[in-house]
Amino acid sequence: MNLVIWNCNSLQEKLCALLMRKLPADTVTCFVTNDRNALNDYGNPPTLSVGALKLLVKNSFVYKIIILADDTDAAQYREILRQFFAMGVDWWRILFYAEFKWFEEMLSDKENYSFNDLIDLAKEKVPMMYSLEYEIVERCNLNCKRCNHFSNIFNDGKITDYETFCKDIDFVRQNVYNIKHFKLLGGEPLMHPDLARFIEYSRQSFPNSPISIITNGLLVLKMSDELINTIKKCNVIIEISLYPPLRENFHQVIGFLMFCGIQHKIFRYGDEFGSFLNLNGDSNQKWAMMQCYAQICPAIKNGKIFRCTTVMNVDVFNRKYNTNLPPSYLNINELPQNGVGEILANYLTDPIEMCRFCDKFKNFPWEQIKNDAKMEDWVSRN
Repeated sequence: MNLVIWNCNSLQEKLCALLMRKLPADTVTCFVTNDRNALNDYGNPPTLSVGALKLLVKNSFVYKIIILADDTDAAQYREILRQFFAMGVDWWRILFYAEFKWFEEMLSDKENYSFNDLIDLAKEKVPMMYSLEYEIVERCNLNCKRCNHFSNIFNDGKITDYETFCKDIDFVRQNVYNIKHFKLLGGEPLMHPDLARFIEYSRQSFPNSPISIITNGLLVLKMSDELINTIKKCNVIIEISLYPPLRENFHQVIGFLMFCGIQHKIFRYGDEFGSFLNLNGDSNQKWAMMQCYAQICPAIKNGKIFRCTTVMNVDVFNRKYNTNLPPSYLNINELPQNGVGEILANYLTDPIEMCRFCDKFKNFPWEQIKNDAKMEDWVSRN
C-alpha cells in the first residue's frame, strides 16, 4: 500500500523502526516534511518535500496519508490541511492524525500487522482529535456584537447539567484515543455554578491532555476558593480573551492568577469581531472550510458533536431571524456500535453543508450590543 507519513521529524527514526517491524516492508512509501534540512531522497523510506508529495498525489501514487501529531502544532496542522487542499488531495486519503504512542499501543498485540489491520484500528477509535470544545454555558456577561457563538441572542442561556456532560465525555473517551487540547467555554464558563465538578471530571477523563477554560476574564477575581483549588489541582490553564472591558483591570487579574499559582495565557486579543455569513449559500464549501479559523475546533454539547461552534448554535440564529441555515451534527445516541471512529473522523474532516453559508471574515472594531442584535451584524454577503 502507498502510505505517506507527514511531519515526524523528531520521531522519524523510532516510527520508521516500529512500522518496518510491524507492517509489510512496502507499506510506507515516504515521509514528508517542510524541513529542508531533513530531506533525504535515498533513505528507506525516503524523506521528501511537499513538492515531491504533490507529484506523487498527481500521479496517484498516494493511497493514504498520516499526519503525526507529536511534531505538529495548531498552525502547522491547519497549514498542512491547506496544502492538501491546494494539491487536490481527496479528503478520504487523509487516513488519520495520530501520536507515536498510538502506534506503539495499537501495534503491540501481535507480532505483525497488515495495512488493513492499521486502517481497521483507526475505524474503531479516532487516534487523535487536535482540539475539542465544550460549551457549558450558553449566555455571556458580555454582549459582544457579532459573537460567533451567538451568545448575545440566547433568550434563556441554559447551562449544561453534570450528568449530560459526563455522558458526552464518556462517549469521547470511549471513541477517541486522545484529545490534544480540551477546552471548557461558553458563553462565559465562569458563570457555571458547578464548574469545579466539570473540571475534575475532565481531568479524570483526559489525564494527559492540556485542559483550558476560555474566559473573558471579568469574573476571575470572583472565583471561589473551591474553584481556585480545583483549577490548580487539575492543572488547568485559564486562557483569557482580552476584550476592551478587561483592559483597565487586566494587570490586577493577571496578578491575582499569579498569586494563586494558576497557569494562564492570552487566548486572543479581542479588538475585532467579524461578520462571516453568506445567506445566499453559494460559497465554495472546501474553500470556506480551509480559510476558517474554526477548521480544527470541533465541539460537543448535549449529546451531539459539531464541526464547529458556529454550527453548534445556528438553530438559535434561525429561530431569532427566521432563517434556514443548515444544522449539521452527529447524534452520539444514534451512532452504530462499530466503526464509530471512521464515522467521526469523516465528519470532522469533510466540509459540511453549513460551509456554503460561510464567507471570508470582514473585521470590525469590537463593540457591545446596546439594543437588540440585528441579523446584519453577522452577514458578510447576501
